[in-house]
Amino acid sequence: MDDIKVISRALAGAEKTVLIGFPGSGLVGSIALQYLVEQLEFEQIGAITSKYFPPVALMTKGVINAPVRLYEKDHL
Repeated sequence: MDDIKVISRALAGAEKTVLIGFPGSGLVGSIALQYLVEQLEFEQIGAITSKYFPPVALMTKGVINAPVRLYEKDHL
């Protein structure tokens, strides 16, 4: 079970909306989702790591981030 790890705190509530942005052609899904996260002020609650992911790190505003991150937002 070490192939995929989810590192996260517990969700704040029972009913949550999940938004997923997959990196496709031109990274449109990833860019659009990052825009929503920033504009709607989502809170990062964790990350997913896997030995199957390419060995990359993302830098945003001078901070290194995991490529797959988990966010939550109440009342979306």
